[in-house]
Amino acid sequence: MEAKKLNHEERRKWVADNDSALGALKLRIKESLHIYVEDDDAAETWTTFEDKYGKTSSSQKFSWFMQLMRFQLPGTNSPHKELGQFDDLVSKLLKAGINFSEEVLSMLIIMKLLDFYRTIMPLLVSDINQAKLKLEDTKGYLITEWEIPPPPHPLPCRLPLLLM
Repeated sequence: MEAKKLNHEERRKWVADNDSALGALKLRIKESLHIYVEDDDAAETWTTFEDKYGKTSSSQKFSWFMQLMRFQLPGTNSPHKELGQFDDLVSKLLKAGINFSEEVLSMLIIMKLLDFYRTIMPLLVSDINQAKLKLEDTKGYLITEWEIPPPPHPLPCRLPLLLM
């Protein structure tokens, strides 16, 4: 008898939670989408919406891809900060089913390097020649180069004033 009472209590709680979830869904979606709401099961309704609307569109994938191809390191902040946008785009594309090798991602960064970073090119070329180009190594070279203080500027040449 105790097991039956416990089972009844669990069922009552599940029905209450399910009704609350269905109510929340109905309140937050357009009226025209109510045709997809399964009145018996909130989880099934959620799965229906996820299947119908949870996929990334081809146009969105292409937009992210184009942003990645146009990515440029401005060189005004630390590479940690500037590469955040690059990493974000790569992550979005990966979630959408588009995967790039580390080598390709490294090459994308390298081909867009500013002159400021050209001093690390021999290291990168060495990695390319040894077929061990890794994204984290490329980022590490950029960070190291950023952290090296620039050489002091020579004092401006002062020419004596000629009086006429």
